[in-house]
Amino acid sequence: MNEERHGGIGLLHYLELLLAIGIGVTAVFAYLLVKHKSLVWGTDGTSLYLSFGVLEGKLLRGFMGKVVCAILGEEAGIPPDLSTYTLHLGFGGDVSLLCSQIYDPFNILFGFFAPRNAETCYAILIYVRAMVVGIAFTKYALGHTQDKDAIFVAALCYVFCGASVFS
Repeated sequence: MNEERHGGIGLLHYLELLLAIGIGVTAVFAYLLVKHKSLVWGTDGTSLYLSFGVLEGKLLRGFMGKVVCAILGEEAGIPPDLSTYTLHLGFGGDVSLLCSQIYDPFNILFGFFAPRNAETCYAILIYVRAMVVGIAFTKYALGHTQDKDAIFVAALCYVFCGASVFS
């Protein structure tokens, strides 16, 4: 019965997959974690993705603050700056072009972290995205085979392929 609800694979399989992915991601980034280094990589990571996450968190907190103030009937205050051109993201440019990840629903998590903790949020998102990729691949593979062991190994290979790990 449990296997029918989850597309032929039981909930235990998904939990084992998530555990294996969590251990694998930790192993891949163990050197950085032990040396207390950031998981934010290179120029793109620090100047574009992390700074956009901070901006998106600021915008989300400002928007939610306005919603809460409207519900409570209080003065909402000054809205956050919504400029269309900025030099604070990447190497500067049009915000709509720079914010290529604006449609990523996981970036909502940045709204719950203060700007000083954005790097922690970025690291958490690495784990979350890897786990979601593993589950999504498992669901996809179920349409092609019912061999649970093959799907498990294939999902791990897909999650830890170079394009996934280094993106």
